[in-house]
Amino acid sequence: KLATANLADLFAMGATPKYLLVAAALPNKVAGDFIDELAKGIRSVADNFEVAVVGGDLSQAEKIALSITALGELEGKPITRGGAQVGDHIYVSQLPGLSAAGLAILGRGLNRPRYVVDAHLNPKLVAPLELVKVATAMCDISDGISVDAANIARASKVNISLDKSLISAASAFADLVELAKELNEDVFDWILNGGEDHFFLAAVNPKDANSELGVKIGEIVAGDGKVLLDNQEVKRAGYQHF
Repeated sequence: KLATANLADLFAMGATPKYLLVAAALPNKVAGDFIDELAKGIRSVADNFEVAVVGGDLSQAEKIALSITALGELEGKPITRGGAQVGDHIYVSQLPGLSAAGLAILGRGLNRPRYVVDAHLNPKLVAPLELVKVATAMCDISDGISVDAANIARASKVNISLDKSLISAASAFADLVELAKELNEDVFDWILNGGEDHFFLAAVNPKDANSELGVKIGEIVAGDGKVLLDNQEVKRAGYQHF
C-alpha cells in the first residue's frame, strides 16, 4: 500500500517513477518473516514499474512505523490540479468504490469474493498513460472523489459537476450496486467517499476525449471550488488528514 500510494502521486503529476527510499522503525520482537514479507510486498509493486529500491533507513522503535519516498523523472511541465477549464470533461481512470466494499466486508468478517477484499488490502496500480497525454488537471483519488475533486475545483477555480447517469453506466457499477445492496450500504458513498482505490481523476479538453481515457463521469463548469452531483453540492466526506 505504501509503495502504491507513493507511485500514484508521481503518476498523478505526469512523472515516471524511478526510485524508492524505504524507512522502517521496528520493535525487537518483530519476526524475520514479517520483514521478508514487507520487502516482498514493496518489491512486487516496484517491479511492476521497473522501479528500484535504492536505500532508506532501518531503526529500532517501540511500534512499527513505515515510510516510503518515491522519486521520479518528468519530461516537460507537471500536471497540476490548477489547469482545469470550463467545458473540460471529467474522467476517472477506473470507477472507484471497490476498496471501500472490501473494507466493509472485512469489518463485518464476511466471506465474500476475494477480489473485493484484495482491492482494499492489495490495491492494483495502473499507470494512467493515456490521461497523462491529455489531462489539463489531474490527481489521484486515494482520499475519495469528494475530497480530491474538490482539490482540483478549488485550485482551478471552477466547479466539478458529476453525473449519476454517467457513473451508473460504467461497466464496474453493476457489481458495486450488488455488493452495496447485500451490505445495506450506499453505493454512491463508496464511489465518492471510499478512497484507497489509487485511481486517477482528470480534466480533459473535449477535443482530446476518447474511450481509452477511462470513465467519463462529468464536466467542468463555472464556479468557486465546489463538487456537484446532479447539481447538488457534494460535501467533503472522504478521508480527512487533519
